[in-house]
Amino acid sequence: MRVTPPLFLIGLGLVFWGWASSLVLPALALAIAIESPRAMRARWNFDAKDFERVADLCSVAFLLLMFWQWFGSRNGPAGLLAVLTWLPFIFFPVLLMQRFDLHGETPLSALFWSMRRRGPASEARALPIDYGYFCICLVSAACANQRTQWFFPLLALLGGYALHPARAAGRRLGVWGAAMGAALVMGYALQLGIVRAQEQVESLVLEYLRERVFGRADPFRAYTAIGDVGRLKLSDRIVFRVAGTMAAPLKLRDGTFNVFAHDSWFAQGSSFRTVAPEGLSSWVIGAGRGEPVHISSWLDRGRAVLALPSGTYRLDGLNVGRVEINGLGAVRVSDGPELVMFSARADDSHDQDAAPEQSDLALPKRLEPVLAQVLAEAVGGGADPATTARSLVHFFQRNFTYTTNLGAVDGGRRTLEHFLIGDRRGHCEYFASAATLLLRAAGVPARYATGYVVQEWSPIEQQYLVRARHAHAWTLAWIEGRWRAVDATPSGWLALESEHESAWRPAADLVSWLGFRFARWRASTDESDDGMSPLWLLVIVPLAGWVAWRVTHRKRVRPAAAGAAQPAMPATTIIDPLLRSLARHGLVRSPAQTVRSWLAALPFPDPAMRLLARRVAISYGRMRFDPAGFTANDLATIQADVASLTQIVAAWTRPAPAPTTARRGEGG
Repeated sequence: MRVTPPLFLIGLGLVFWGWASSLVLPALALAIAIESPRAMRARWNFDAKDFERVADLCSVAFLLLMFWQWFGSRNGPAGLLAVLTWLPFIFFPVLLMQRFDLHGETPLSALFWSMRRRGPASEARALPIDYGYFCICLVSAACANQRTQWFFPLLALLGGYALHPARAAGRRLGVWGAAMGAALVMGYALQLGIVRAQEQVESLVLEYLRERVFGRADPFRAYTAIGDVGRLKLSDRIVFRVAGTMAAPLKLRDGTFNVFAHDSWFAQGSSFRTVAPEGLSSWVIGAGRGEPVHISSWLDRGRAVLALPSGTYRLDGLNVGRVEINGLGAVRVSDGPELVMFSARADDSHDQDAAPEQSDLALPKRLEPVLAQVLAEAVGGGADPATTARSLVHFFQRNFTYTTNLGAVDGGRRTLEHFLIGDRRGHCEYFASAATLLLRAAGVPARYATGYVVQEWSPIEQQYLVRARHAHAWTLAWIEGRWRAVDATPSGWLALESEHESAWRPAADLVSWLGFRFARWRASTDESDDGMSPLWLLVIVPLAGWVAWRVTHRKRVRPAAAGAAQPAMPATTIIDPLLRSLARHGLVRSPAQTVRSWLAALPFPDPAMRLLARRVAISYGRMRFDPAGFTANDLATIQADVASLTQIVAAWTRPAPAPTTARRGEGG
């Protein structure tokens, strides 16, 4: 049973959508346009192909807008949400076409591509899409995320108004209203519970992610390759880009660690604190004076531990939702876009790291004899911290070799002891770990630092490229009242790393540069571009004009002039022969059924009969309710169709209806 929508339902739905999405003026214009056919007599005799063209146009517009918003907006998911907010506008032409159509229905073939392959019989199947479009208005209003106290009450009123015609026959209005109210109360309580549960779950999950699996690096642990054998493979992949007036090589630090155990470094006793924002995208960590270093860095699902110059005191242009820093100088961000481009100002004379603690002098018991032996060889005794640090650097430069290709020691794991007193070969993690522990053995507070070295200049991009193989480790030593970088790795390690670069590196760099330029273009748009972008109209408007001309050209049904001759006979007289022929087969119309709905629902086995019956039903409705627009040609057409269908029905052998019940005692 088809339900006729209540008066002005679509107009009210559009106004509600416009209020919720702050698109009041466009919504009012659409509402007036969709309700205007009530006051107009002009109609068009569209066929299924016309509806299919308009529906395809709307689908193309929807896909183009989805593509544009995903790739062109600053935040892809937010851009897609904006597309959902504009769905009533995108699919409005289909409903408007139905309103001005002579039959007032939309062929199913326009909505489902699969039905276009089934021939004329499937094209004849049609239904009004008013309720479907009304639901689109409600969904789009919800996507606008208007969290006001009026949203749910207005939504409930509209829903009740829309469902009122569908209530069960004979059901009292009071009973139906009470059931509707109970359902709304339960729905409101349920959605409140879901929102509260979502807030709690999001809070717990975000906190877990921040503490356990935060971004690209772990600010609490450095997973060293000490003990691994074979070649240490590092990628040529570009991880970020750096520009500015700084002198290369420059170290960018993303982590500092103070506890060494089980050949790994840990950060203990230093929790993160939130950095307060200044304006929209500036974050002040401390005081200082320094030139900006411009960094372009990728975020992992909107979060990362940033690699920054030592002594960074201010971040500008960093469009993230949260910035945190711990006492060891690690800065992590969250709620950011795919790519961040910001400026970091650093001042080496103003440390943001916490002062030394007892943990910065702690040594593993098993390494104390080896450290004392090597320290006596490298430094001697009685030197000040600065002299001790310089002596250790010279000692490693003269007596050790940098390599990323390490062999096993007597068939077992390599150890830091073997590095110090054995073959004295290793990579930066060995040198940084050994230097940190040796400084502690000499009484100098020291910490293990990780990050990257900036030194590869790109003449094409006019900025520095930082690759994964530029990752480095060094030592921070407390010298003359502040933390200073001590790099014990022999010079030339970067050149050795470059010897193993891939032959495909130029091609990979080109792809990386194109991806960076595209992401930078997306990030350079305004925040407002997360909403609806008007540029897609440049493509769709010309196409829409061409489709509108095709479907309306020569399709208009002109009303008859005043005083023109009416049809010579009433509509019921024309179809009386058909009704009598159907009655002989036991098919009699119920008084509660209209002739049009009854004819369209007759159980004819042949698709051609069903198509002809539907055409007669539509013509009968036009002749009865719009006689002014019914021409002599139309009258001749319906008379011919009625004669053909009457002749077919006369020769039709209707199968006997199957029994609905069995006699008592029969069956098996």
